[in-house]
Amino acid sequence: MRKTAASILTLFVLAALPVVGASAADLKIGYIMVPRLLAETKFGQAAAREVRDKGASMQKELNSKLAEVKDFEDDVRKRATVLSEQERKRAAEEIERQMREVKRLQEDFQLSLQRTETAVMGRFNHQFEKIIRAYGADKNYDLVLDYSGLVYGSSTPDITDAVIAEADKAFEAGGDR
Repeated sequence: MRKTAASILTLFVLAALPVVGASAADLKIGYIMVPRLLAETKFGQAAAREVRDKGASMQKELNSKLAEVKDFEDDVRKRATVLSEQERKRAAEEIERQMREVKRLQEDFQLSLQRTETAVMGRFNHQFEKIIRAYGADKNYDLVLDYSGLVYGSSTPDITDAVIAEADKAFEAGGDR
């Protein structure tokens, strides 16, 4: 869907050129590769690290809870021969309750991690929109596109490296981490 929208936008812009009296040769067009921005910039790396660290913290807590359940289960197994039928039944119910709790905790963590990722990516996208707009205006670009929406693009208008450099300068300057 995103590629289709970008392709339609590109076709609309190119179709409108004769109307506004411009030609393709008069336009300065560049494109960026968003996945590279995420992977190669300090902003992108900090965003990925934030999500990864939160996920690792949650996984550690989940593993701790699972270890508690396993320890309890092992203890019940060791004492099984001395427990009454009613005590074994209560222990089994307790293990089931604890496992449901672990499952709920895991689901809560997944939802929380998705929310964190959405928030982090929102900040990432907002920061790069500002950087790309500023770079495009400063370098007199008429149009800057996301490469994923292009059917073809030579390497000449690829401004990804320049935008990465600008983003890293902004990161070093302390811009919206």
